[in-house]
Amino acid sequence: MSTRVLAVCALGGMIWLAGCSSQDARNLGEDTKKLGQDIAPIAGNAALQTKVATRLSMTKGIDMSGLHIETQDKTVTVSGHVRDEGMRKKVIDATRETTGVDTVVDHLNVQK
Repeated sequence: MSTRVLAVCALGGMIWLAGCSSQDARNLGEDTKKLGQDIAPIAGNAALQTKVATRLSMTKGIDMSGLHIETQDKTVTVSGHVRDEGMRKKVIDATRETTGVDTVVDHLNVQK
């Protein structure tokens, strides 16, 4: 989720606070903090997934049509089909070299 969306949500919350009791305001503050903690990892995973997909699509010799990318924290799982071992190596290497990736899980299948 973008910073802009979070800012709009926070602004809406502040406007809503104008008509709330102090307990409601505290509850809203706690809920907003929790939401921010829940959203941050999701946004980070989406950003890393986009970085990896962009890197792969810009790497010569990689066909993205059969690939699937999943991220969890700084671990990226690549799955799908590649045409040969050379393309598998390119996909794994390009993924591993992407800034923000700590671990690459290879679930790629070489087409026969």
